[in-house]
Amino acid sequence: MKRILYITFLSLTITTLVSCGSRQVPKVISGYYSYDTECIRKDAGGEMLVRAWGKGLNQKEAELDARKKAVDDLLFKGIRGTDDCSINPIISNPNAKEDAERKMYRFFKDKGKFRKFVSRAKAEKLDEKEIGQGQKAYGLYFTVDTRELRKLFVRKLKNK
Repeated sequence: MKRILYITFLSLTITTLVSCGSRQVPKVISGYYSYDTECIRKDAGGEMLVRAWGKGLNQKEAELDARKKAVDDLLFKGIRGTDDCSINPIISNPNAKEDAERKMYRFFKDKGKFRKFVSRAKAEKLDEKEIGQGQKAYGLYFTVDTRELRKLFVRKLKNK
């Protein structure tokens, strides 16, 4: 009987110690960080310097994601910045993205036409945040040709 009590007591003690042990908490540094595209500077020629955030396992993936996001935000969401740097969305119809889903998919493919309107990232001005699961968020600076982007989509909307 003593042996059964001893084994039961030992089992409960081990179970208690194991369950109260330290737990590994996932490391999420910037989970609530705002990843909105920001307007930094706008010039009279239609060029706009923006900071967009992209997510990826490496900088190259994140740059592609950020370039797509910058153009997508310009087209459908608009970009906020200082008073003289904000821009309203180029396409104001809220359903336009869904209506032209196939065309937008082709436009935003990895080697799609969107690349023609946004420059390569300026690597010397790189912000980096860990977001967990091996991914990082990179804040990259791009120049976007808003005038040509507006021309393309206004022409496409008129031809509809």
